[in-house]
Amino acid sequence: MLKFPNIKNPIYPLKHKRVDHTYKMEQDNETINTRPRFTKKPLHFTLQWSALPAADYSMLDTFFNNQTYGNALKFQWTYPPEPGCKFAGQTFTVRFSGDLEFDLVNPGLFSGQITLEEA
Repeated sequence: MLKFPNIKNPIYPLKHKRVDHTYKMEQDNETINTRPRFTKKPLHFTLQWSALPAADYSMLDTFFNNQTYGNALKFQWTYPPEPGCKFAGQTFTVRFSGDLEFDLVNPGLFSGQITLEEA
């Protein structure tokens, strides 16, 4: 299995999002029927960098384009070791969700964010 490249850790905030996958259907008598669409409730992680070194950006860009082919292939990503966080040090099987969009903000430094979706 592919592994996320060993680059500089993202900055705070590390964003987590759980999408509500509930299927809701309104009835004529104003009641609402609900059921889960899926049995899995995937997590989404948004990672951001304000000063990612050019060498790290190059590794991330190569990983995105040449190894995972954008959002096509899954890979393993390990949550940074944050004391007190329930995800600290856990390894997740994820895929990219969306585009890789970064800006060159200073010579040799890139700024941007990526979103990962639990696979």
